[in-house]
Amino acid sequence: MVKPDLRVLLINDRAAGGVPIVVLALAQGLARCGWQVTLLSCIEDGLDLVAPARAAGVDVELWAGFKGRGMLALLRRLRQPCGLVVTQHRGCDILVGFLCRLRGLRHAVVVHGDPGCQTADSGHRGMRRWMWTRTIARCCQVVTISRWVAERVRAYAPQAQVPLAVVPNALVRTAVVKSGVRDPGTGELHLVACGRVYPAKRPAALLDLIEQIRASGVACRATWIGGGPDLAATRTMIQDRGLSEHVDFIGPVENPASIYASGDMFVHFCSIEGFGLVLLEAMAAGLPVLAYRAGAIPEVVVHGRSGWLVGDDQVPALAAAVVRLANRPRLRQQWARRAQQRAAEFSLSRMAKGYDHAFRAALQSAS
Repeated sequence: MVKPDLRVLLINDRAAGGVPIVVLALAQGLARCGWQVTLLSCIEDGLDLVAPARAAGVDVELWAGFKGRGMLALLRRLRQPCGLVVTQHRGCDILVGFLCRLRGLRHAVVVHGDPGCQTADSGHRGMRRWMWTRTIARCCQVVTISRWVAERVRAYAPQAQVPLAVVPNALVRTAVVKSGVRDPGTGELHLVACGRVYPAKRPAALLDLIEQIRASGVACRATWIGGGPDLAATRTMIQDRGLSEHVDFIGPVENPASIYASGDMFVHFCSIEGFGLVLLEAMAAGLPVLAYRAGAIPEVVVHGRSGWLVGDDQVPALAAAVVRLANRPRLRQQWARRAQQRAAEFSLSRMAKGYDHAFRAALQSAS
């Protein structure tokens, strides 16, 4: 049997959110599995993970995407010999797939979310869908981060017959664990949320939630971690609704672990979540998660054990769950322990082994 070429080029042109963090962790994990890893990546979120990746032997090149000299950097990397080129969906997968075919390189795609959302506000949905279907049909491997994303890929590109593996994301950062559970009447309940501030994450729902909880007689405040295009508008909305003393959108934070540790519960409002790395980070800190039963969230949060899931866009149901937990500290303590146990199941070594197995199988089948 021919020995597989374990030189891999990881390409990521999404600078913000969970994708660059996961890709950096993946690069480290593959390096520990014996791969020679080159990472060409845009990075805004996760800069604290660049040094550990380099220490693990990863050749990390910070990339500006396709602007300026970015295309030249991409072409230079693609001219270097490698066994596999891996791109992240919702980015450069179509272009890189075309260049890989020209160069005779094996190409794999990692899909982090619903592929249909890429063109939700585009005038070229049909063309984009056709091009992406052809791209993945010609690649040697597709990896999705959840079963829900795998189902969305099959629905979006049913004609593409390609090997598809599901490898869940991993808990990347070390958690700062809560010191205890706040009893009722000993200060305001602190809710934490995290994500880019734009419509898909529904930041305005947090304001509705706080108003409904406070109307029920429970003193609470909320902190939202993350930047985004709607940050300024949301801060204005907070002032207009008189919630400045109770809701704080603090912007991006390099490592939010200490903020998680100061909270009592974690709330999440996105219904198209492909996985939800922030859910893992919150659970690892000992925060029960309250979220919608949508997307891949039920694959991460165990309803009634590590959190509570309600119907999509049901803010009143979330508010009722928060009030219930606020008055039952013993139950919160149980859920906090179970949340930490659940988060520990998503280890970096488990994720790395999953990708290692999928990529080695792809190389062997393509040889």
